[in-house]
Amino acid sequence: MKPITKTEFKAENIKHSYIKGRWAYYKIVIDYIMSCNANSCLEIGPGCTPLFCDSDIFDIRELSDRTVKFLCDCDNTPWDIGDKSYDFLVASHVFEHLSNPVKVFKEAKRVANNIVLVLPYKWRSRSKHSSKHWHIDENKIYEWTGLEPSLIKYVKVKDNKKTLQSIICFYEI
Repeated sequence: MKPITKTEFKAENIKHSYIKGRWAYYKIVIDYIMSCNANSCLEIGPGCTPLFCDSDIFDIRELSDRTVKFLCDCDNTPWDIGDKSYDFLVASHVFEHLSNPVKVFKEAKRVANNIVLVLPYKWRSRSKHSSKHWHIDENKIYEWTGLEPSLIKYVKVKDNKKTLQSIICFYEI
């Protein structure tokens, strides 16, 4: 798998100040997945910057300018994907927007051997981007997943002149 580089990330996000600071946790996730010698990855909601140039994606729109394959809306389960088809499934700042994160995580466990969730952690802002972020902590994540992560990382990110914290949860299924 070929990960996105910092230069590519910056080029893709030059106009998107909301996600400029996200390289801090993208790098952690990329390094972890690469250290596991993964061969396949399904990314949920990567927007304009999938972590890997050759991953499959679920997103709300097709990214026709990328070499990724668009599959479908992840809220529509079950997915037309075989059991354990992917080494990794990554969802970065996605689960807080899903209509049923419990159902989606259950489906993620079926199709992937490992799952990485990146979530806003205890955000308190009342901006238009954070209405679903206010109460996400370890308890809420456990409520959605029913599992304790095998590894947790906390990352502070400068995002639109504010410093916000994200939590990265790594699951070995």
